[in-house]
Amino acid sequence: MTRARELARRRAALVERSAALRGEIAAAGGTLQARLAPADRVLAAARAHPVLTGIVATGAALFVGRTFPSLSRVLRFLLLFVRL
Repeated sequence: MTRARELARRRAALVERSAALRGEIAAAGGTLQARLAPADRVLAAARAHPVLTGIVATGAALFVGRTFPSLSRVLRFLLLFVRL
């Protein structure tokens, strides 16, 4: 019986320690979650409207290609190596 009591005591200590660690993680994650909330809203809107997101991405790619032609060449060169 002493072995069972010892195991029960160790289990209770581990459960208590685990609860304390979960609380610390939740407290630390709360500030991170608050800072990432705007980005999460943008991503949620992008996922909700995939056609509009595609149109905006295409426009941005065309704008960058015309505004920064050297950047466009570099990106095409890098994409060539990614495909190889």
